[in-house]
Amino acid sequence: MKKVRQIFALLLLLIAAGGTYLYTQMKSGLTIKLSESQINTAMAKKFPLEKEYLLLNVTLDQPQVSLNPELNRLEVNISAQVKTPKPLAFAIGNKEIGIGKETRNQAFARIAGTIDYNPESGSFYLKDAEIVEVELNEPEAPGELQEKIRTAISFVAKQVMNRMPVYELDETQRGTKTARLLLEEIQIEDGKLLIHLKLPD
Repeated sequence: MKKVRQIFALLLLLIAAGGTYLYTQMKSGLTIKLSESQINTAMAKKFPLEKEYLLLNVTLDQPQVSLNPELNRLEVNISAQVKTPKPLAFAIGNKEIGIGKETRNQAFARIAGTIDYNPESGSFYLKDAEIVEVELNEPEAPGELQEKIRTAISFVAKQVMNRMPVYELDETQRGTKTARLLLEEIQIEDGKLLIHLKLPD
């Protein structure tokens, strides 16, 4: 009987020690290191994306992430194609008349922002994404159309990047531990994004 008590006491001690270790590990949080290549690979799976804005068809593709250590933020260069509506066509007698002209305009945009974390989904998002630059490859396009194209790309790119995860924890990284962790700090060091997560105080 004494031996049983000793074994039981030892088991309780081991469980307590394990719980203390787990709590200490959770309290210290978790640091995730991501390279530009890892983020690019994760984001590439979600593109191309096509959206409509003010009768213009905007397609975003080929996102390329760069980490800016000076501003401590993530920047995304993305290619864009904007198509104007197809021409209206109608017939008068035997004659078909078309109004307007469909055009395809190439451009690229640069979006920048900081990182936010959603513990429920284990996903990292761009926070307060802003359009840094939109450059058209169609300088001969009329000025009014250029402005519409820039507006359409800016709106769609910002909307997409504020909602789309730039990286998601895989199944081996998720669980009860990461579900309780909150974002503590973001750093960029040696070309990598360091994301520090910790338990709430």
